[in-house]
Amino acid sequence: MLLVAGNKAGTSEKRFYKQLITKADKRFDSHLQELKDKGE
Repeated sequence: MLLVAGNKAGTSEKRFYKQLITKADKRFDSHLQELKDKGE
């Protein structure tokens, strides 16, 4: 499952990955909540 993608050109690698991980975590949490709400 692909949660995020991006281009790290011109930005701090550490900051780039921190932002991507944060975004991916939020999207995955949302996905799990949707499954829970549907009873799956």
